[in-house]
Amino acid sequence: MPRLLEGGISRLAEHGEAGHRTLIISASMHHLVGPIASRLTADGALATHPAFDDNGCFTGATTGIVTFREGKLAALDAWLASADRNHRMPQTLWGYSDSHNDLPLLERVDHPHATQPDAPLRALAESRGWPVVDWRLSRQLA
Repeated sequence: MPRLLEGGISRLAEHGEAGHRTLIISASMHHLVGPIASRLTADGALATHPAFDDNGCFTGATTGIVTFREGKLAALDAWLASADRNHRMPQTLWGYSDSHNDLPLLERVDHPHATQPDAPLRALAESRGWPVVDWRLSRQLA
């Protein structure tokens, strides 16, 4: 939580208040991302799941979709398929990222945003006319 930026938390809350379903999609492990998403009242978290052995010990491997690069898009598409089956498919998708590694995901959403972007993503966002925001300019949470 201390590394989260107030501007990002506010934007997530704005989407929630507008009735949008919200997800946090991260390449980090789900046991880290899930509680943060819950605390921020996001509707869910899509993240990499660790694999465990028969004794419940972490093996060092992963299971399921590894949510890095194209894996984030695969996880989102699986989530959207589930939402469609439950008749809760979102009409519009918004996306926010700081990394060029998330380009497949940003190209999939209707409203991509570059947030504190790395140099390759900044250049791409500017060339495509995507909003570029820097939430570091607002107060970082303590």
